[in-house]
Amino acid sequence: MNVQWPAVLFGWLVDFGLSLLLQLLIVLVGASSFFDSPSLINPIHLGLMLLFVLVVGVGGFSGARMAGTAFALHGFLVGVTDILVSTLLSGGVSTPHPFILIEIFGCAAGALGGLLAMRLQRVSS
Repeated sequence: MNVQWPAVLFGWLVDFGLSLLLQLLIVLVGASSFFDSPSLINPIHLGLMLLFVLVVGVGGFSGARMAGTAFALHGFLVGVTDILVSTLLSGGVSTPHPFILIEIFGCAAGALGGLLAMRLQRVSS
């Protein structure tokens, strides 16, 4: 299987850019407690977690669409790249467990984004 790494990088950049915008929005509305102690029982925190997962899905869609082949794999690799980069940038700081769940579900969302890209390409062809 031939992986198009520039497409994965592009998908990750889309994911990263949208994540930065979402983080900025969260800080601007005053919900920055989400970053310190995210809660799985707080509906606002759950909604924010869902948004971060969807952002990875959008990145997976973008990367898979650019690759034009092995759509789900490219979308999944966007999520994996997100995990690798965030682990490297964390500098050894422990990650709260809900954020680990976001990363795991993000990989699945990236793959689903890739499948959506495949579906839309078939429809448009």
